[in-house]
Amino acid sequence: MQKISPVCSNTLVGDDPHEWIPRTFEDFLKELDHIINSCEAETPHFRGHADSKWLLESTFVRTCKKLLLDIEPHIRPNKEIRDSAEYHQALFALFLLKYDVLIKADPKFNEYKILESTHNIDALHDLIKYYQQYPEKDIFPPKGTFFLDWSQKGPEVGIFFANFDSDEHRIKNRKTNGALFICDQKATGKTLMKRENDEAIRVEEIIELMRQKNNSDNQEGFGCPLHFYPPTQKHIRKANNQDVIYWAQMDLRHDLEYMWSLQEKASGKDQYIFMKLILPYESRNECAKYLKAQKITHSYLFAK
Repeated sequence: MQKISPVCSNTLVGDDPHEWIPRTFEDFLKELDHIINSCEAETPHFRGHADSKWLLESTFVRTCKKLLLDIEPHIRPNKEIRDSAEYHQALFALFLLKYDVLIKADPKFNEYKILESTHNIDALHDLIKYYQQYPEKDIFPPKGTFFLDWSQKGPEVGIFFANFDSDEHRIKNRKTNGALFICDQKATGKTLMKRENDEAIRVEEIIELMRQKNNSDNQEGFGCPLHFYPPTQKHIRKANNQDVIYWAQMDLRHDLEYMWSLQEKASGKDQYIFMKLILPYESRNECAKYLKAQKITHSYLFAK
């Protein structure tokens, strides 16, 4: 997306130029339209956080950070830790334990493996998607997946998650500013997980490539976030209603904001990959009325 400035005079720009802080909900909507119009992609991707301090990273990494470093989701480990081979290896060992060993012991994985040939699915991919949508059914630690779900339905789904408590989905529980992330996926380059012949790359293949790179002398991590574009998820109705797509956090040491900022600098282009638009705490009731008018409700988004 183009590098632009806010259209509302009262909108503040944070220490990071990707972050804009509108004063009112009306200003929020104006800035949102302004950002969307600056995107190259016809349908940008949207993700909402009920707490604007939370980093743009997967639930698996949040769990690992808590386990290894005892830090909360909004804290980014210092650079010495993130750059260390020891931290990288600890995260990757936990990753392989879950996604190359434990998850394959799940009876549901065998069910999906049977469907691979008859329904043209990727068993591991579909199982990860399933746990992303139903985290309470994730029985193997560390909890969470390395996918982040986004919506391409429009900004309203992301706004819903920015305005409502992430666990109870009730407006009264939001006590902080929310945040809506807007990703212009076209600015990320070739990050869609497909071969040149349009054939999808299987998740097991990707994990094997990660293992090979990890066993080499190169300890720089596994690269930028990857975009997984699944077929219609007929077995997951709420994913269909939310029009979900997934970005995979490939370098487990670094959140997506950090990696995309590096990618922007490396491209040499005068553009942004993402923006973070703050949803003011004071706007929560007005925002709820707006979402209701748009028919974006808890019962619709979480339909079973």
